[in-house]
Amino acid sequence: MNKFNLEQHPKITSGFTTPENYFDTLSNTVLEKTKQQPKQETRVLSLNRVIYIAAAILVLALSVPFFQSNSNVTLEQIDTNSIENYLSYQTNISQYELINSIELEDLDAMNINLALEDESVEAILTMNPNFENYITE
Repeated sequence: MNKFNLEQHPKITSGFTTPENYFDTLSNTVLEKTKQQPKQETRVLSLNRVIYIAAAILVLALSVPFFQSNSNVTLEQIDTNSIENYLSYQTNISQYELINSIELEDLDAMNINLALEDESVEAILTMNPNFENYITE
């Protein structure tokens, strides 16, 4: 194998050169450029202000349900069909458990007198075109 010696081979030039006295004047030119640039004002958002804003938003968010819960709904306002649908589809209460949970006062309140007069029954039957079906059944 041949011995390699760097001194014997031709050197490659990089092609880059520095101007004359570049490093002597470099520090002066950098200082001049920094002095010429106007200082920009930076906006500082104080941390206390951010904390107050976040606390106010949190208080408002937590107080919304309390303002909405003031509207109490009474049993008179609830439709009976919606109560029946809820009890039949949304709960696991059987009809026997429901009957056992009703109190006597509630049963008395549900008692409806369905006494009809003969004239009103006859009027309803004559107004209905299929009244013969009702009579035969």
